[in-house]
Amino acid sequence: MKFKITKHTFRNKNVTKKKQNKTKKMIGGILPRTFKIIRRSHSSPKEDITNPLEAKNIFKNTEVNHDLSKYIPAPVNQSFLFNEYVLKTESRDDYDQSPGILLNDGKIVQQITGLTKSKWGDLEDGIYKNMDIFTIDSDQPGYIFPIIRKKTARPQYDFSLFDLHNLRREGDKTVDIFVVIDVGGILITELKDKTHPDTQVNLNICHSLATLSDSARKKSPNDKSYYESSFLNSTKIYSWNDLGNTDVDKNRSLLMTDYNISMKRMSDQNWNVRQVWTSGDTSKWSTINANVDNNITQVSKHLTRAKEDDSIYGIGIFWKHQGIKKIKEKYDVPHFDSDEIKSKIEKEMKIPIQRKRSGDYLQIDYTKRLPSRMAKAIRNSFQTQGDEFKNYFSMVCGGDRGSDMNENIQSFRKRILRGFLEDKRKAEGQSRKISLTDYFRKRTYFLTIDWPAFCYCIFNKINAILYSSYYNCSISVTF
Repeated sequence: MKFKITKHTFRNKNVTKKKQNKTKKMIGGILPRTFKIIRRSHSSPKEDITNPLEAKNIFKNTEVNHDLSKYIPAPVNQSFLFNEYVLKTESRDDYDQSPGILLNDGKIVQQITGLTKSKWGDLEDGIYKNMDIFTIDSDQPGYIFPIIRKKTARPQYDFSLFDLHNLRREGDKTVDIFVVIDVGGILITELKDKTHPDTQVNLNICHSLATLSDSARKKSPNDKSYYESSFLNSTKIYSWNDLGNTDVDKNRSLLMTDYNISMKRMSDQNWNVRQVWTSGDTSKWSTINANVDNNITQVSKHLTRAKEDDSIYGIGIFWKHQGIKKIKEKYDVPHFDSDEIKSKIEKEMKIPIQRKRSGDYLQIDYTKRLPSRMAKAIRNSFQTQGDEFKNYFSMVCGGDRGSDMNENIQSFRKRILRGFLEDKRKAEGQSRKISLTDYFRKRTYFLTIDWPAFCYCIFNKINAILYSSYYNCSISVTF
């Protein structure tokens, strides 16, 4: 596992001059060979994550705090009733949801990565190996010496995020990188305008029903002005669309949900996605445009109605007694187990909160599944002379302006096969085995500006890049 830190000058005019001057000082020069132990330090031992199952639930509280704190204040978020009746799910290996730890963005970063956000922002450009991180298969985090290497070649600093030296082949200096974009497309724009002196970089932007359902603004898959390049651009950008009508299994997805979700593109004429959320055979919620209906404006309408529900069986009680952590022990509220109030909670709170969380988490889930899906498409395509690949993915646009997409796909398939076979031979020479899925996984990244989403990728051991304008840096983690 490696972290890579890249400092850069942003086009964002809101960045202060002081921060820009600091960044200029950080670029160039030689970093002394100093090593130190990075240890976790917290204000309270109660805020420490002790095991991976507990961490999953803490992410639920943190996401509510990150997106919906205006409507669900911290005392509600931490209350017994809210955790027991709203956040608790019946999905696989869900932890017992007791009034738990509430972490803001800064604290979740420190818990998962071992460093605060400001510490990450202060780090010099370089590669940091074996950082102290907390992942889904960690019993106890270890304290490990980081290895620091200073980057001095500024023109290609952005490409160091992908560790091209270890990815490219000896003969053919071509590298294909696969990126699922949450937010942070400006990084792709900057890379498009740069060249690498000895590597042909192909950035494959992968769209899916998960990315199209997200409420964040991003480039549509067929935006030729964004993806196509002139002959002056060495870096090639390709826009891929996953053709699968993805079904989300509540027991396998990273969403942590009570519901199975079916997704389907509404029409070839637009990119709207239909979602149907079901429990058993019963449809619980549906939309014909998830991109709009899962945004914070629509979700907040439900939460506002819930807060104002003042009836005898009202769920406004979550807000009225927000400071009482064990409300069921202090008040007689048997109606919380009635079908009427359960239905209200589900409609106005449980499903809306999970809908908002689905924006990032379904994309992260897709990033985890993308390598195996792409590998399956490539394997089947060589058994059917390429025809089968078109049943999995379409190349919408990109590459050189005016180039033929079918020819681009054939070239892509050949590059992947050559690269994989060379990596496989190299691995066998080292008594290791790699699969085609491993080959893609090593080259697949989730791109975001969202710290909790970045941390959830790290927790699930998914390659990710954080693009931070505030700290003037990009951070990538590769497993």
